[in-house]
Amino acid sequence: MSDIVLSAEGLTMVRGGRCILDIPSFAARKGRLTALVGPNGAGKSTLLRILAQVLPPDAGTLRLSGVDIRDSARVALTRAYMAQSTSLSVALTVEEVVALGRLPHGESPQQPGFRQRVQALLDQLELGNLAGRLLPTLSGGEQQRVQLARALFQLCAADFDHESAPVFTSATPVLLCDEPTSALDVRHQHSVLGVLRRYAASGLCVVVVVHDLNLARHYADDALLLAEGRPVAAGAVADVLTRTRLSDVYGTPFQEVALPGTARPFFITEPVGAGESLQEA
Repeated sequence: MSDIVLSAEGLTMVRGGRCILDIPSFAARKGRLTALVGPNGAGKSTLLRILAQVLPPDAGTLRLSGVDIRDSARVALTRAYMAQSTSLSVALTVEEVVALGRLPHGESPQQPGFRQRVQALLDQLELGNLAGRLLPTLSGGEQQRVQLARALFQLCAADFDHESAPVFTSATPVLLCDEPTSALDVRHQHSVLGVLRRYAASGLCVVVVVHDLNLARHYADDALLLAEGRPVAAGAVADVLTRTRLSDVYGTPFQEVALPGTARPFFITEPVGAGESLQEA
């Protein structure tokens, strides 16, 4: 399909003589947010790191807009990656960290309007008052949002003022995020995923590892459900994340609850073996 931006075929990774990842095919589309979900150890982050070329697969091919990524010299202009955690050997300010996103484009903070663009993006992620703070002095959740700002800044066009619909450097930009909400409080989880949905709606291809299935169900367009390094289901999020399938994959019973004003039901679970104690309480 013409809207497929990032694709992979035959991805495998073997460790200690055991295949820990076996993905026959994967596709992420322009203008859609794809969630990678599954239990601990399912291979979500491993797959994302392979897509980001942080880890080399033992076999398989990766394509960006139909071109083998190994043959593309301009990947950094099109694809950005946000890791689970990032350690810097030099203490930089928040503004300096975000500015790193423009290095692949040859831009510098001395250019007219550069700092204003950084500030506008920080404001979007509710970090506007932290521009001058050193990154190590921030909370884990604040640092996560700073790294997201850096990744988004890498993909946004130089003339984007962040007050209108996003404009990107590439016609087929890709953002890969590894658990961007893991250290965030509830409000900021929704805020960050709301920003990602807005950018996706403007043409960004977003692939994100998410542990919270309710966040995935309510913000993602598509989902890939993994278990033990292999795909269980892929497609539209409502078709992939079903109560029966999740109960089987996670080994715990799932129920659905519809709340007024919400388009999709919420999943709830009960701790295994805790039914009697909960009823007594």
